[in-house]
Amino acid sequence: MKKIIAIVLSIVFVAGIGASAYWWTHAQSHGLTIENILPQGAIAYARSTDIEKRLTNFKATLFWQQLKTIDVPMLMKKGGSNAQQIEGVKKLQAMFSDQATNDVFMKIFGQEAAVSVYPVEVISNPAEMWDQILSQIIIVTRLKPDAQFLQWLSTFVNRPSADFTPKVEEYKKQKINIIEIPEQNLKICYVILQDLMVLTKEEATLHKCIEAFLNERSSLDEDPTYQAAQSKFLAGGQTVGYINLEFIFSDMVKQLADLFTEGQDRQAVAKAKQRVDASLAKTAGFKILAYSFSPSTVEQHQYALIYDKEKLNPKLLSIYSCAPQENKSINLVPQKLIGYQWNNCYEPKVQWAMMKEEMKNAESGKQTASVEDMIASIEKTLNLSIEKDILPAFGSELGGYLADLNLKGVFPIPKLVVFIKVADKEKLEHVMTSLTERQSLTLQKEDYQNTSIKYLSLPLGENLDPGYCYLGDYFLLGTSRQALKEAIDVFSHPANALASNQSFKDVDLGLTGKNNSVIFFNLDEVWRVARSMVAWAVSSSKSKIAQNEAFKSDLQQRLEQAKEDLTKEEDSLKPLRADLESAESELRNLQAQAADVTSISAKINALQTQIDEKQSGIAKMKQDQLDLNNTIQSMSTSQPDPDQTQFYVDHLVNPILNGLSYYKTLGSKMIFSDGVIEMMVYIKTQ
Repeated sequence: MKKIIAIVLSIVFVAGIGASAYWWTHAQSHGLTIENILPQGAIAYARSTDIEKRLTNFKATLFWQQLKTIDVPMLMKKGGSNAQQIEGVKKLQAMFSDQATNDVFMKIFGQEAAVSVYPVEVISNPAEMWDQILSQIIIVTRLKPDAQFLQWLSTFVNRPSADFTPKVEEYKKQKINIIEIPEQNLKICYVILQDLMVLTKEEATLHKCIEAFLNERSSLDEDPTYQAAQSKFLAGGQTVGYINLEFIFSDMVKQLADLFTEGQDRQAVAKAKQRVDASLAKTAGFKILAYSFSPSTVEQHQYALIYDKEKLNPKLLSIYSCAPQENKSINLVPQKLIGYQWNNCYEPKVQWAMMKEEMKNAESGKQTASVEDMIASIEKTLNLSIEKDILPAFGSELGGYLADLNLKGVFPIPKLVVFIKVADKEKLEHVMTSLTERQSLTLQKEDYQNTSIKYLSLPLGENLDPGYCYLGDYFLLGTSRQALKEAIDVFSHPANALASNQSFKDVDLGLTGKNNSVIFFNLDEVWRVARSMVAWAVSSSKSKIAQNEAFKSDLQQRLEQAKEDLTKEEDSLKPLRADLESAESELRNLQAQAADVTSISAKINALQTQIDEKQSGIAKMKQDQLDLNNTIQSMSTSQPDPDQTQFYVDHLVNPILNGLSYYKTLGSKMIFSDGVIEMMVYIKTQ
């Protein structure tokens, strides 16, 4: 570890001298971007700016402050970790909390840093493969000029403990610094290009960066993949990046498939190729996943999935081609809830066609009933045609919301409502009537505010009497009448709908506009329910353990009684055996005298029958006793310690949940446009 730290510090020292010289002569530089010096062809790239400020701000959050209260070594000790493992964690904690280490890190990475990954050829040797991967990873960081820092580094690097000898090579008048520790198979190469330090494993990779810097090779900012991703980045995004999905889903997967089937017979290779091609067909057309992040009073995360319409699965294309529209379902969603979701691209017929195709692929090569036969059997049972009765009844909008979670019973009961746009109310009512009649379910009916609610009365209270109703153009299915009534109340008074909730307003950056999908979570409620769930789980566990202990105590009493009964039964066998032995002796005497043995033989047979019955009963008693003992032993070993569970809740789970309360609300919207699916995620923090 000391050697590695020394290496890093020596790199920064040399790099810092170069960066300082450049800084003082070009005080207004920064015209050189990281993308200017990276070569084209990266399959993954990520860059962050203002790292020091963002880390400083993060360390001031409630989330981080709560995480700091978690005593990891103590939890490890409680969990049974050995002293060496615990000591290792303590050293890591000391290193990361050391101010000098933090200062060094910020000097190196505090301004701007990036990592770029380039494709490698898949080979069978793991060690060589790992070397190839490392050689195609490039790290770039923008160094800070700091004379006092460089003076301190100079003193540190010249200490005798830094027992390695850096080498310097020149390429196109640029100095490449190489540091190797052969016994640890460690090699780091770096070059300073103005105020940017570029690190990687091999000199040849740095040659490409130098050529890009000198405009002798196309750089990343000229890469069509990067440019396509960049066009979707947030303006002023502090973290940006992308993944080349087309390469990963196609070239890399195929190379891995070829590697794993190497040496197998032709038939096995053909089957493997068929499976790979079937999997790749599902991802065909997806080109790039771009991401960008911008912090503000509301965090903004943007994801963009760029695809090629010509290559995309036609069924998926029909879904992704649906136009954004205004979300009217929000007018039936109450303000007080945990989470809500809506989308307008649920195409029942397309989804059904894709499902049938998946089932046919799954049945391929298996001796099972055909998909058509299974569907026909289901339709016969339901007395409904899926394609003629069920699918035409539903429209393209689908969603739902979780209002609450009742934890007062023996199991959690959600207050959940699912809604779907109605395409044909008459067909839908026919479907519901047919389903309930076939299942011999007797539905109750209640009229509430001119809306008819049909529900199933269950002996579990008003929290679980599932039912359905119609509101406007929507069909609602709820876990309880109360949940449906709340939706009806909101629908009748739109001012009380979710859109008026302040938590929703905090993240409503277009959520009420035209979209293809909307998601909202009241994170305060999520964390509240999570705490309640944890408390309920612990309480239920303790209750179950108490019940098990009572049951175990009863079993132990039964076991003791069984032992006593067995002893008595075995004792009662002794006189029978003595009588049998006496009767057999008498039989031998009578036989020697040629006397009549009829009576004594009958007695012997009767005694033997009694003994056999006793032995059979004793054998069963022994087996019952063994079963009781095994049950008791299994209960002794399988039950968790309630005190230990509570300990982890108090010292790990609760601090995490308390910290997560820093995140207040989350909203998300998705928009399908020509050749791209964009999703924005908004998070309101404390």
